[in-house]
Amino acid sequence: MLPPRIAKIDKHNTREQIIQRRWKLTDAQITQQSDHIFMNLTGIAKFSQSLTVASYVSWPAEPSTEQLNRTLADRGAKVLVPAGGLEPGWRLYGGELGDHRTLHSTLPPEALRDAELIIVPALAVDYQGTRLGRGAGWYDQMLTHRNPEATIIALVFDDEYLGNNLLPKEAHDIPVHFAVTPQRLHKFSA
Repeated sequence: MLPPRIAKIDKHNTREQIIQRRWKLTDAQITQQSDHIFMNLTGIAKFSQSLTVASYVSWPAEPSTEQLNRTLADRGAKVLVPAGGLEPGWRLYGGELGDHRTLHSTLPPEALRDAELIIVPALAVDYQGTRLGRGAGWYDQMLTHRNPEATIIALVFDDEYLGNNLLPKEAHDIPVHFAVTPQRLHKFSA
């Protein structure tokens, strides 16, 4: 039995509510909150030290990864992003200013083993580091190829860090080490 202050939540309803809230944010709100997330992310030592980073190209209404991907690429880090769709694998983020439109050929899922830092999208994260994704399981599959020493970070808006609410955790779920929000870093013992 769970302690009284902890409430289990329903994945499906939580996904729908978060997606609806995100689409109500203006571009200016997303940009401002993404800038704060980026600043908090730079406080993690592995962000500035990692030679290979797995990231993603954010969708509209998600915390933006444009600035962080460009910053990593501009400092010479090898940046891996998903190959696209549900296709397993990675592409190198590159081009003259880290332009994601100049992605290179597909790399196998095992390329993730080189990443010292893995930045993943999330709709929510609970106080144990359990990440709620969009439900397709792509990241769950890809994270099985990670280096066990890699640091995994989820980017979420403030109200998507669920505090004492508990997401249902399945056997294949790999917890994150940090949730980065506009207000702060949340560190877990993942």
